[in-house]
Formats: sequence, structure tokens, C-alpha cells
Amino acid sequence: MSRSSLCILSCLLIQITSTSFLYAQEESDSLIYREIAGLNAQAVKHYDLKENGKALEFAQQAISSCRQSSVPEKLVLESYMISGKVYRDELRSYDESIRHFNKALLLCQFDNQHKGITLAYNELGATFEDMGNYSVGLEYRLKALSKTKSFNADNELLHEIYRHIIDDYQMLGNKKEMLSYEKIYKQMVRENPKQGN
Repeated sequence: MSRSSLCILSCLLIQITSTSFLYAQEESDSLIYREIAGLNAQAVKHYDLKENGKALEFAQQAISSCRQSSVPEKLVLESYMISGKVYRDELRSYDESIRHFNKALLLCQFDNQHKGITLAYNELGATFEDMGNYSVGLEYRLKALSKTKSFNADNELLHEIYRHIIDDYQMLGNKKEMLSYEKIYKQMVRENPKQGN
């Protein structure tokens, strides 16, 4: 066999080997994507069923699987949000809650996901309010409200944000701002009465 034939054969073998490797990697990534999606789905299911321990377990498995693979971390955004809620609402571990919500916020900011950013700000606001830090909670709620202008926010989310802003201003003793936001909120409720309770 001539030298040029050996060179061509060698190039073909390299191409076949690298194509096989890429195919195997894509197949492996596909399995990991499905595994993570399944773990996320289980976390959501158990959170919705108020089974917070199981929800946290599945969320943490999804986050761990993602960290150990080459798949984008945005796949576990929902798991970060669920973890933050469970750490706040059930375990009262506020530092962990804030850490998870901040991670979700960073992932949303990286992809410019306006609704996700709004939800993360809103959850951070709730966490600081639960800690009794109403001024920081209010800052996050106001950021959430501001971000709703970037997308078509549903009335339920707007109502929730406004209710908490009103409560924060009341807790801070700022009656003027409280009444200003309450006036806007009452107008929203009149326009959409089912969602303003």
C-alpha cells in the first residue's frame, strides 16, 4: 500500500472514530437530559403534593446529576426554585433558600428569562420577609414588579406582588406608599375580581 493510501486510510479511521465518539456522546447527553428532566418532574410533582421532603430529594438529585455532567445548568432551574421554597417554607433554612434562589436568578439572567427573573426576585422577597427583613423583602418585590414590564405578566402574579408590597410598606410604617399601592391593587381587583383575593 502506498504512503498516500495509508494517509487516506488513517484519516478515514480518525473521522469514523471521532464520528462514533460524537454519536456516543450525544446519546449519553440525551440519556442525561432525560434523567434530569425526570428528576425535575418528580420534584415538581412532590412539591405540588406538599411532599416537601421528597420534592427536595428529587430536586437535589437533579442538581447533582447536572453538576456531574456536561449538560447546561439551566435544565435544573425549576429544581433550584423548588429547593429554595422547601428550605424557606419547611426547613426555615434561610441561607440555603437564598443561595438556591440566587442561583436560579443567575441562570435566568444569563438567558434573559424575564418571567424567571421576576419569580426569583419575588421568592427572594418572600424569604427576606419571612426573616423579618421587610426593607430587603420590599426591594426584591419592587424589582419583581419592575421586571413584569418586560413580559406579559399574568394578573395572579401581579396581584401577589402588589399584596406583598402593600404588606411590606405597612410593616415598615410607610402609610403613604402603602395606600398608593393599595389603590392600584384595588383597581386591578375590580378589573379581575376572581384573582384578587
